[in-house]
Amino acid sequence: MIERITDKQKPCTYCAQYGHTAFKCGRKAQDKAKAGTYKGMKISSSFGGQRKPMKRATKPMNKTGRVTKETNAATARWKKTQPANHEGYWTCHYCLKWTKEPVVEHMESKTRRQDLRTVESNFTIACSDCNGKKLSKSHDEFCQRCP
Repeated sequence: MIERITDKQKPCTYCAQYGHTAFKCGRKAQDKAKAGTYKGMKISSSFGGQRKPMKRATKPMNKTGRVTKETNAATARWKKTQPANHEGYWTCHYCLKWTKEPVVEHMESKTRRQDLRTVESNFTIACSDCNGKKLSKSHDEFCQRCP
């Protein structure tokens, strides 16, 4: 049977045959499978020919800015001056519970008072629960709502 070729049909850019495009070309898929890759996927014979995404080399991004570094350094310095009790616990400033892993909390929020980010009189010890509940409230606003 002879296929009629019309003016609208173009040959496959991969194998130069009519009736399909390079996107659906079977020979292209076979050649890529022999090479070990297909459409950006690595084909592994140990997994029954299943496709796995290829690993891309990425370098880590440095997302810490100058202000954050200054704030972290100030809180670390302040935390060294606040010793734990004889059993290794700190007392939360808000709920007065003992905590093994204290969080250095800004009494006045960093978002509201950016000038107090590194001032040591603005730091206090809090437990993770109180730190999460406080969010960006000021010390006075949070203490009014404390249980």
